Amino acid sequence: MGTAPGLAVRERTGPKTDPVRVLVVDDSPTVRAVFARLIGEELDLEVASAEESAERALATLLQTAPDVILLDLDMPGMGGLDAIPRMLELAAPARILVVSSLTVRGAEHTLAALSLGAADTMAKPQPGKFDKEYRATLMRKIRLLGRVAKRARVKSAFPEQPLRPQGKGPPHILAIGASRKLLTQAGVPIAMDKSQAQGGTGLIVVDTGAAQAGMRAFLQGLAKHRHFGRETDPPLV
Repeated sequence: MGTAPGLAVRERTGPKTDPVRVLVVDDSPTVRAVFARLIGEELDLEVASAEESAERALATLLQTAPDVILLDLDMPGMGGLDAIPRMLELAAPARILVVSSLTVRGAEHTLAALSLGAADTMAKPQPGKFDKEYRATLMRKIRLLGRVAKRARVKSAFPEQPLRPQGKGPPHILAIGASRKLLTQAGVPIAMDKSQAQGGTGLIVVDTGAAQAGMRAFLQGLAKHRHFGRETDPPLV
């Protein structure tokens, strides 16, 4: 079976506050029933739907909004490989876990599924091999992929804001501290109010609770900033 390299999974179960939603797609009623029962027994997992064909699964993706899709490859009509690109398009950022008898490590179908965008693959168990170890492996993979999908969904909902470009001129710094004496000794220009500063001055708040020696060292370093004390700089007071 295929693997997702470099990823470790830790078991985590808890209340169904935000369960991983799983869509099962398999033409075998027995397989669908078994997978649905196993998933339903886990507190942090939930069956979004169980469909008998890729066509029916595609028709319900927008309504079911799964985090993980368990997909068989060998099905009548549209096969799993043909369905992977469409499922990724409609259900993004859902992750697809291919569970099929056609997938073994290094097999052609396994590599094809991964190249098309499946997140992981897993072989269906042989008769009599559906044991606790197989179940534990399947649940770990579902949890891992579900958490990845949920993080991606949150990130897409709150995109990172681009940083504002810095102005062309040199930055101006306004230092504020309770001890005017320390600021004066360090040679730092003093402004008692931000409204007194000119030229788009930035704001630095000095921690007045710091030790005197540490405060003095900090202010002396601040005073040596290459943009302080230049005759071309606008006055801060």
